[in-house]
Amino acid sequence: MNIVHIMMNSVTTKDEILEAAKREAKDKGLESIGMREIAKASNIALGTIYNYFPNKDVLILSTISSIWKEAIEKLEEEKDFISAVSTVYDAILSVDSDYSGFLSAHAKFLKGNDEGRKEMGEAQRELREYLTSSIDNDLKAKIIETMDEEKFSEFILTNIIFSCMKKEKPEILETLILNYIRS
Repeated sequence: MNIVHIMMNSVTTKDEILEAAKREAKDKGLESIGMREIAKASNIALGTIYNYFPNKDVLILSTISSIWKEAIEKLEEEKDFISAVSTVYDAILSVDSDYSGFLSAHAKFLKGNDEGRKEMGEAQRELREYLTSSIDNDLKAKIIETMDEEKFSEFILTNIIFSCMKKEKPEILETLILNYIRS
């Protein structure tokens, strides 16, 4: 391979470096992401990565954020809350499967990292908004009796994520919601 060929295939933007990091995470897991590995996979000098990401933690957090965005992009407008729960579950489970245990691995990286928790909070906010937007008036009236819609959506999302980590369809959660609606 000559230098012209290497330069034509080299990565030069932040988004391209993130895509290389996501490929590494997909192939080997989040733990395998390192500045040198991504530089090598991207055919760029190590210093180029440092132009965009000052350290490995920032690169990993940006990769995690990008993976969460990928999950959010999988969401489709749903007509009812139960379908929305299933859609969120499928989207999260999909990225967890695609990125080799993403949920458990990223939890380790976010521990004690305020910036990482902020990124995660943003992704969860978007997922909660998606769930809340699918609450119909009948369910809304029931929820308001005991809590607000946002807390309800947060409770549901927490249980969806837990179900994804266990790789179990949230059937119990769906049953609880249906019983709640009918009561």
